[in-house]
Amino acid sequence: MKCDELLIYAFQNQFNIMTTWAEYCNRFLFFFILSIGLFSIINCNISNGHYDSENSLFLEIAEKVKNKKVIAIGESSHGVGDFFKIKSELVQYLHEHHNFEILAFESGLGDLNMAWSHIDSLSEMELLDKTLFWNFKCEEIVGLFSYIKSESNSQYPLIYTGFDNQMSSSYFINSVQTTISQFDKEMAQELEERLKAYIRWFRAGNNEDEELYKSEAESFVETAMRIQSIFSSNANVIKENHGWTDFQIEVVERICKGFIRTVDVPYEERHLSSQHRDGIMFDNFKWLMNEVYPDKKIIIWAHNGHIERNTFYEYGYKWMGHHLAEYLAEDYYALGIFARSGKTYRQWGDTTIVFDNDTLGMIESLVDIGEWNSSFVDFKSTDIPWASDTLSAFEVENGGVVKFVPSRRFDGVLVLNEVTSPTFLNLGD
Repeated sequence: MKCDELLIYAFQNQFNIMTTWAEYCNRFLFFFILSIGLFSIINCNISNGHYDSENSLFLEIAEKVKNKKVIAIGESSHGVGDFFKIKSELVQYLHEHHNFEILAFESGLGDLNMAWSHIDSLSEMELLDKTLFWNFKCEEIVGLFSYIKSESNSQYPLIYTGFDNQMSSSYFINSVQTTISQFDKEMAQELEERLKAYIRWFRAGNNEDEELYKSEAESFVETAMRIQSIFSSNANVIKENHGWTDFQIEVVERICKGFIRTVDVPYEERHLSSQHRDGIMFDNFKWLMNEVYPDKKIIIWAHNGHIERNTFYEYGYKWMGHHLAEYLAEDYYALGIFARSGKTYRQWGDTTIVFDNDTLGMIESLVDIGEWNSSFVDFKSTDIPWASDTLSAFEVENGGVVKFVPSRRFDGVLVLNEVTSPTFLNLGD
């Protein structure tokens, strides 16, 4: 298995609703690493999107995660190209050298699983375009998709899947639309607009419009139940006439149930809708892990906020990573990723933010970068003085500066020195 650059991982803002079908984006980066005795920190150097199989950073991370069932790789922003690049390289390394066979993205359950079942007929760029939120579609992850495509027919492919109940592209909905037109042409023609009731529901909650909040929820549920009914009542015909598999039909069933659960949030508790989404993502991931891909090691690509073991929120919200930490215990490794300085893209407002976190009390300043570009710290292998202190860090989608105890929130962190925003691709979906 050989390739240049690889992979992507994604997260959506916990408190901001998507405004199009393809809204969220993440980037990860290049990295360099070297060792700093007392703190058990490794630094190394990577260039041109290729990883060195002997580089000390990957060797050090692999030593901590190689026997885990699941490693979740986070990111403090969905708008850093260097994050995407380094995550892509790490994913490839773990697949090639440590038998991690599944890449589970913070993207649509339907879009990714439908596209993976069509992998033989999709190019690498089509696979990227038809599965990701728009903000992941950047040059920094093209290498990952080249790798996924090139390995798809090998004895040990890197299986590409997703767990978000939201749609990250139009690929899944287009497939559903084409299929149900045989049974309900009016529903098929109106499907995309009907499903936008979810967006209107979320906005109504933010705008404190209780009447609209409830009516849009009812409309969304009605659409989900109609899709569910068509597929359950006509499964054999759909398989015979449209080529759907039992697995694909089961994905439709799960998504429709997830749609119904998504808006089953009382108006008075609407502030919990993001937490609700994470619970559904966990259930989707658990299903993939236990029933679809049992006995396989999995890499999760998502935002720091989704993969953390414990929360930094004073309200005690429960995110996907909290469920995973409880369910898998020591078989789960949460790796947070941060950057000391540079530029990040912020999707709301369509702006680029310049930041510098080399400030007293911020975790980005406490990790010794040395002369290289990145450093890895494992909190369980060495007694790091500041690991149990309440520190700050910069996370764009979580509102800016957040406070947490590093060793409670993550198993380890990777801090990059200077980063930049992604180079976006101009694609069709």
